[in-house]
Amino acid sequence: MPLLHTSIPNLAQGVSQQPDNLRYPGQCDEQINAWSTVVEGLVKRPNSRFLYDTGLGANIGTDLFSHYVDRDEQNKYLITYDSTNKLRAFDLTQDNIAAASLSVTIEDSAASLYLTGATNPVKDLRALTIADSTFIVNKKKTVAKNSTLKSKDLEKEALIFVKLGDYEKTYDIFLDNQVIPFDSSAPNQSQNSPSNPSEHTYESGDSNNGEHADTEFIAQDLQAQIDAFVGSAGVLSGVTFTTGTGSGFAPSGGNFSRYVSYTYTVNQTIGSTVASGAGGEIVFDANGRVSSSTLTHKGTGYDSDTSTNPLSLVIKKITTIQVDKGIRSISGRYSTTYETEVITGAPYTLPTFTATVSGSTTKFTTKREDSVIKIISDSDFQIKVSDGLGNQALGVIYKEVDNITDLPKECFNLFRVKIIGDADLDQDDYYVKFKTKDNEDFGEGSWVEDAGWTNEGTDKSESLGIETFFDQETMPVRLVPTPATGKITGFTLKLIDWTPRGAGDDNTNPFPSFTGATINDIFFFKNRLGVLTNDAVVFSEADEYFNFFRTTTQSLLDSAPIDVGISHTKISILQHAQAFQEKLMLFSPKTQFVLRGGDLLTPKTVTISPVTEYDVSETIRPLALSNYIYFNFKRNNFEGLLEYTVDNNTETYRAAEITEQINKYIPTNIVRMEGSSAENMVIVQSDSDYKKLYVYKYFWQGDEKIQSAWMTFSFARNVRSFFFIEATLYVITTDDVGTYLEEIPMENGLVESDREYALLLDSRISSSDSTYVSSVDYTRSGGSGLVFNGVTRFNVTKITTTGGFVFRDGMAVYTKNGNRRALTISNSVNTEAIVDGQLAAYVSYEGTLYKCIQGHTSSSSILPTNTAYWAVTSEVVSAADWSDESYNYLSEDDFFIGYEYDMLYRFSKQNLKQPTERGGRSASDYTFQTIRNGSLEYSETGHFTVEVTPKFRDTYTYTYNPTLLASVSTLSKFTPETGFFKFAVQAQPNDATIEVKSSSALPCKLLAAEFESTIIPRSRRYGS
Repeated sequence: MPLLHTSIPNLAQGVSQQPDNLRYPGQCDEQINAWSTVVEGLVKRPNSRFLYDTGLGANIGTDLFSHYVDRDEQNKYLITYDSTNKLRAFDLTQDNIAAASLSVTIEDSAASLYLTGATNPVKDLRALTIADSTFIVNKKKTVAKNSTLKSKDLEKEALIFVKLGDYEKTYDIFLDNQVIPFDSSAPNQSQNSPSNPSEHTYESGDSNNGEHADTEFIAQDLQAQIDAFVGSAGVLSGVTFTTGTGSGFAPSGGNFSRYVSYTYTVNQTIGSTVASGAGGEIVFDANGRVSSSTLTHKGTGYDSDTSTNPLSLVIKKITTIQVDKGIRSISGRYSTTYETEVITGAPYTLPTFTATVSGSTTKFTTKREDSVIKIISDSDFQIKVSDGLGNQALGVIYKEVDNITDLPKECFNLFRVKIIGDADLDQDDYYVKFKTKDNEDFGEGSWVEDAGWTNEGTDKSESLGIETFFDQETMPVRLVPTPATGKITGFTLKLIDWTPRGAGDDNTNPFPSFTGATINDIFFFKNRLGVLTNDAVVFSEADEYFNFFRTTTQSLLDSAPIDVGISHTKISILQHAQAFQEKLMLFSPKTQFVLRGGDLLTPKTVTISPVTEYDVSETIRPLALSNYIYFNFKRNNFEGLLEYTVDNNTETYRAAEITEQINKYIPTNIVRMEGSSAENMVIVQSDSDYKKLYVYKYFWQGDEKIQSAWMTFSFARNVRSFFFIEATLYVITTDDVGTYLEEIPMENGLVESDREYALLLDSRISSSDSTYVSSVDYTRSGGSGLVFNGVTRFNVTKITTTGGFVFRDGMAVYTKNGNRRALTISNSVNTEAIVDGQLAAYVSYEGTLYKCIQGHTSSSSILPTNTAYWAVTSEVVSAADWSDESYNYLSEDDFFIGYEYDMLYRFSKQNLKQPTERGGRSASDYTFQTIRNGSLEYSETGHFTVEVTPKFRDTYTYTYNPTLLASVSTLSKFTPETGFFKFAVQAQPNDATIEVKSSSALPCKLLAAEFESTIIPRSRRYGS
């Protein structure tokens, strides 16, 4: 019966659910509150330190939204939102709520309502901090246009400008298709009249006077002729159609793809001339009969004697056709065409109508500067010009021109016009307005792009302004710190003044594709603010985070906003975007895409390509950490994690599962995931148990991962949120008393500031912190005693807390020397508790009693008469004599209060694995093995127990304590020790459960383990 021993060189490989024979030596069955590190081995996890009660109330819900910001050393803060407390902000650098609570001012009530729309804030809200602004998105809110704030309706104004002047040349102006006839009674500086006055408006004078060819001179006379004409010409002031008349007409309306509308024109023949220009819109019902009508153009030149000069009706049918091109392009996704039909009679029956003609009217007014005349009307009209210089002498601008070169260099300020360009293309149309140099009413200046208007493709509709603004109440809101520099003292929640569309129209500069949709994610990439919808990625203008419109439609600038959709054979609803290694990774439930843009991300360089097909859970956003992205996927009732990376040399994207060995460890659903590149950790939380966090610890050595360990951290309270800032893990915990902010320093070699070890209590406070400990009062033996919970007690110390810290079951007191004191909590007040004995040191020196007021190690240089360390006291009647032999004297400021928490490490089955013929190792059924004992190597440790439970037998407990045992005496000094601890097993490997536990606050650090076994082989394995 040979004796053999097997070794476990480290205990840092975490939990495995594989069969024992397939596990690595350092893996275990279970690991709770034990932290695997490559530096220190297996240690009891760092404890949480109580910062403050947030004031959010008891048992805060699981829907609490939280966002953490690390701005600089003095500005680290937390933002929370829930339906009860609304928006709150806390300073993470403070340790009391009075200093930590930051004011939140609601500048716009609509901004608060935007957040209120989130029914489940933790799922519905997303936050992004860029510089000093935090953007908050409500994923349930549909982005809308502002239907009230539009670009201005196009003014009913025309420009006539005299470009060339010559002697004895005719100049003609046509209003509503009728030439303005020469009026000899109007002022006429040329003293000349056309040879055929009825056909011309004006004729310039002869060459006897050079002013007769002056353009300003001619413009002045033309203005006089216009004023004379419009003062006497009649207009059509009203048209009424008989409802239900007419037949044969297709009904008005339709859908987005095909829409039918009608306009009408009323003409009047007066002798040899035809008055026209009056008309509007008409609506036919489903039976092809008149339903309603609107007069939009009053025309000019009409005669009120309609019996002698009858009115006639012409109807135009316009069919608007929208074609989906299937892709997003610079010119927009849809192309628009118009089909028109002029109707004057059969096979249609025209509806009947009556009209009212008004005589002299002030419909038109004029204004002139230099050689430019502006005609202003109160309704729409038609205008054109001609002249005797080959139509090169007069220019006219009304609504639109073919080319920007047709516009004058001098003009009235803010006059607007549309540039048509190619008549067959809507995409090259653009809109301009004139800006004078000094903002004067008239003068030299420049034509600049402007937002457009619409006339729905007809010549009878109003040129109405178009929507140019987002509805701010449906767009993300902004949280701005105050002051902008220095230490932040508060925040202001406000709506964002998103830049409106300042150029183009719905064809040339449409609203971004997230309009009419919900925003799934918000992110920042290559100096652009980005948003994600179900099927598109939209970026702001470069360095202009509030602008999603092009600033010009005439050229595609590199800085212009980007709106790009995804194309894939699978249904791909984009859920998350994550910037990663100069690329933007896009995640849908089944497919991952990469967005590239070269060194500069521009509309010309952007591309989106599908790269991998991994299943991704929709519950949480992927986590980018150093060179990897971590994301979760569902596995029936459990979840797993993938570690995603890209090879920049080969552009290969791949993922490795990091939960292969624990496929039934993390229950569904994962609701949070955070990580720290400083500590090589990823932490996830499942909604199955909010008191647990599942921790992944890894370590890379070059290209080899030498640690891939899973473990569980458990807490006394429910954890509602957590986040890493550098190596510190901040957690929000809650119970039936309140909701608290705590911090856990996740660092190796954690020790107290004045000790060589750490005391591990969760939610820990120090008695030296007057924020939370208001009094420590000792009651000696004898005297009247202390009535506590109805019983008179002696030789006890009463502790009273404040500032939101309350005593709870499971808490204990530990002095800095490692002495544990059990707490008895008041039945009536949860801020009072007692411990047995003294917490401060009392001594007798030269017949006087002294109380220690500052902890120290005694020496001959610090006598009790030193008032910096000792104070004369009457709290006791006797005490031990003072000693100068390096005693650790403690004061009432030298203890901690907090939750004790249990550490558990359960070993894998320790079967002896023999070499195989092909070089591996495996267990053998032909070898009888009995584990006789085990040995644990420990370092700087204060306490642990080993429990051995053989099958069908009682549990045997082996307890380790330091050589210098802790006692109730405050003079005792705890010293962590290093060595080996041996324990008996006496069981077969498959019949023994071996666990290491620690319920003490003293440190526990385990380096390695060995097991000694008796082996009885029946045969020898071939090849061994």
